Amino acid sequence: MRGVRLALFGTVLLASAWVVRPIEYDNSRSRAFLAASIAERGTFAIDPYASRTIDLSASREHAYSSKAIGLPFLAAPVWWLLREATPLREASDLDPTLLYLARLATTSLPNAFLALLLFASARRLGARPGAAAALALAASFGSLALIHATLFSGHQTAAALTFAGAAILVGAARGEGRVGPRAFAAGLLLGAGVLCDYGAAFVALPVAVYAAIRLRRSPAPLLAFCAGAAIPLGLLLHYNRTCFGSPFTLSYGSQVTEEFARGSESGLLGISFPSPAALFGILVTPSRGLLFLSPFLLLAIPGFRALWTDPAWRGEAALGLACVGLPLLANAGFYGWHGGWCYGPRYLIAAVPFLAVGLAPVLARWRILFAGLAFLSFLLYLPPYLGCPDAPEVFRNPLVECVLPLLAEGYFADTILGWEGGARPYGFAVLAVFLAGLTLLLVGRLRRLPVDPEVVPLEEAPLPRQAGLLVGAALAVALPLLLLRTRPTPGTPEAWDVHYTMARLRSDVGDRRPELLPSAEEEYALADSALPARLRAEVPDFVRLRFATLLRLARDRREGGRVRGSEESLARARACLAEWERRTPAAGIARLRLEAARLLVESGPGDLAAEAVAAAEKAAPADPEILRLRADLARTAGRAREAREFAARLLERAPAAWETAALFERLVEDARDRGASGEADDLLALVRTLRPLPDGMRLLLRRKGS
Repeated sequence: MRGVRLALFGTVLLASAWVVRPIEYDNSRSRAFLAASIAERGTFAIDPYASRTIDLSASREHAYSSKAIGLPFLAAPVWWLLREATPLREASDLDPTLLYLARLATTSLPNAFLALLLFASARRLGARPGAAAALALAASFGSLALIHATLFSGHQTAAALTFAGAAILVGAARGEGRVGPRAFAAGLLLGAGVLCDYGAAFVALPVAVYAAIRLRRSPAPLLAFCAGAAIPLGLLLHYNRTCFGSPFTLSYGSQVTEEFARGSESGLLGISFPSPAALFGILVTPSRGLLFLSPFLLLAIPGFRALWTDPAWRGEAALGLACVGLPLLANAGFYGWHGGWCYGPRYLIAAVPFLAVGLAPVLARWRILFAGLAFLSFLLYLPPYLGCPDAPEVFRNPLVECVLPLLAEGYFADTILGWEGGARPYGFAVLAVFLAGLTLLLVGRLRRLPVDPEVVPLEEAPLPRQAGLLVGAALAVALPLLLLRTRPTPGTPEAWDVHYTMARLRSDVGDRRPELLPSAEEEYALADSALPARLRAEVPDFVRLRFATLLRLARDRREGGRVRGSEESLARARACLAEWERRTPAAGIARLRLEAARLLVESGPGDLAAEAVAAAEKAAPADPEILRLRADLARTAGRAREAREFAARLLERAPAAWETAALFERLVEDARDRGASGEADDLLALVRTLRPLPDGMRLLLRRKGS
C-alpha cells in the first residue's frame, strides 16, 4: 500500500508543481505582498505594494492586505528561509522564484497530502484501493483543485487543512489512536484552514459541532480540540488588533476599493439571505456551476444516501452534508457570489473534498458512470489549467468565450522547464509523459495488492443504465457549451466590460506573451467604441491601459525589426495619450503626465521618453518622481554617471520612499552586471550615510550589502 500512496502523492504533486502562472491577479497578489512584508521587513503593512492591488485595506495611514492571512503566515517562514539560506538572498523584491517556491510549499504540497487523505477516507468508507485511488485522482484533476493548487489563493490550502482536521477528528471519535492529541491536531488544522480562507469557517462550524457532540463525554479531548483551534484564532486576533485597532475588526471592514467596501456592509460581511439565482449559478451554470464543471460529484447524491441508511456512518453523513450545505448557502447569500475573475465557484473549494468523499460507498456500483463523468470533469478543467485560470464574471460561458480563445492565441501557462514562455506549450507534453508513467506505476501497484476478503462488492448497476446516464450528462454539459453565449446590447456597460476584460487578460501578460498584444489592442478599441459616451469621461484608467499596451506593442515590433509597424503603434499611442488627457480633469493632468512618462521610460523610445519626462517636470516640477524617472531614463540609455547623480539627488529629497530604494537596487544590480563593483559599493556607501536608515534602505543593504 505504501507504493500506491507514493505514486498517488507524486502524481498530484507533479501536476500542481509543474505550472508557473505568468500573472497572478489581486486575490493571490495581495496575499503574496503580505507574505513578503512579514518575511522581508517584519511588518504586516504592505505599503510598498499598495499601488499594485485593489484587494487593499487601510488603517492608521498604512496599507494592509484585505485577504485572509493564513496562507501568507504559512509562506512567510518559507520566504524568509529562502532569503537567508539560498542563492535567492540577492534576488529582487517579489522574485518569481520566491513566490513559486512559497506556493509550492504552502499550496501544492498540501494539495498532494489532501489526495492521500481522500484515498484513506474512501478506504475507510468501504471503497477498494483502486476505487479509492480513482476518487482521489478525480477530486484532484476534475475539480477546482487542479487550478487552485497552482495559485497562491489560499482556497486549496484551506480545503486541505479543514478536511485533514475533520478526518482526524472522525478517526478520534471512532476510537482510532489517542483521542486527546488527535483532537488537538484537528482543532489546530481546522483553525489554520479558516485562517487561510475565512469562508472555510462555514465548513469548520459543522465540524466543531460534531466534535462537541462526539466528545461531550470526554472533557479533556474536547478541551484539547478547543486549545488547538485557539492558536490560529489568537493569531487572527493579534493581527486584527495590530493592524485595525481591535481584535474583532477584520480587514474586510476597512477595504479601500469602494465596490468591495460597499458590498461588505450588507448583512454579515457581505453575506445575507441566499439568492435562488445565485444558488442556481454556483450549482449548474457553465459560468460557475460546481456540478456542471465537476459532474462526477453528482454521484455524491446516492453516496450520501447510502451513508445515511447505514447507522454506523449516519453521523458522519450528516457532517458531510452540513460541510457542503452550509458553505453553499453562505456563498449564495454573498454579494459577490460569483467570485470575480475566476473559473468555477472558488468560494466552495473547501467543501469539495467533503462532497467527493461521499462517492466512496457507491463507486463499485457506478464505476463506468463514475469513470466517464470524472474524465468529462477533467476535460472541463484542463483548459484553464493549461492556460488562463481567470475567467471574468461577465461571461455566461467562460470556457468557450474566454479560456479556449486565449489558449488558441497562445496563452499557455509557463512550466518549470522554461519560465517566461521558454518551453511552452511543449512543457505540458513532457508533463503528460511523466503523468502517464506515474499512472502506470500506480495501476501496477494496485494490481499487486491482495483482494480484501472483508469488502463485499456491491452489485454493479446495469451497463445500459450507466451508459444512458453518462450520455445524458455529457449532453447536459455539451449543449450549454455549444449554445450559450454572452450577447450584451451594443453601447451598454456590459458590452464594454466584455471587450475590456479580454483586453486586460491579453495585455497583462504582454511582456511575456507579446503575440497577444495586437489582439489586446483590438479589444481595447472595441471596448472604447462600445462604451457609452456619457461614461467615457469616467474611465480614464482604461485609456491608460490601452496606452501602455500600444507602447509595449511598439517596443516588441521595434525589437523584432518591424520599424514601420512600430511607428504605426507609436502614432496610435500618441493619439491615445491625447485622448487620455482630454478625458482627465485638469486637477489630474500632472499625475497623468507622470504616469505617461513612467510608461514611456519603461517601454517607449528614448527620445519620446525624454519628451514625456520634460512635460511631466513642467507639470509637477517639485515631485521627486521626476528625479527617479530621469535616473531610470539615464540608466536605460547607458549613462551610468548621470543616473547616479539623479539618484543621489533623489536620496536627499525622498530617502524613505520605497521607490527610491527600488531605484538604488536597480542601479547596484546594473553596476555589478557591468563588472563595476566599485560603483555598486559607492552607491551602497551613500545609502549607509542616512540617519536614521529607512526600512527600504535597510532591506537594500541586507540584500546587496555583501
